[in-house]
Amino acid sequence: MVALTAETRSMHLEIAGVQSQISGLDHRVTAVETQVASWTDRDQELLHLHSKLTDLEDTSCRNNIRLLGFPEGIEGADILSYLRNTLPKLTDTTFDPPLEFQRVHRQD
Repeated sequence: MVALTAETRSMHLEIAGVQSQISGLDHRVTAVETQVASWTDRDQELLHLHSKLTDLEDTSCRNNIRLLGFPEGIEGADILSYLRNTLPKLTDTTFDPPLEFQRVHRQD
């Protein structure tokens, strides 16, 4: 009986040790999960900033022209068509290939 009690006590100690190890591993896994979540957030932010940087670089490389003196609203509903038709007439030039516009807007 004494041997059985000693064996049971030994098993309890081993189980307590295993539980302690599992608890430690659980804390480590939680810390790793937190770190991975932080990296994921940073990765998303990095992708957003890269996209923003690309847009800014593209914007700075554009060949912008500014046209002044057009009365407001003269272009009607389609500013692209208006410019494609009006610029060749104003410059007395035939554009071949036709003019291409990436972005057109009014600036107040």
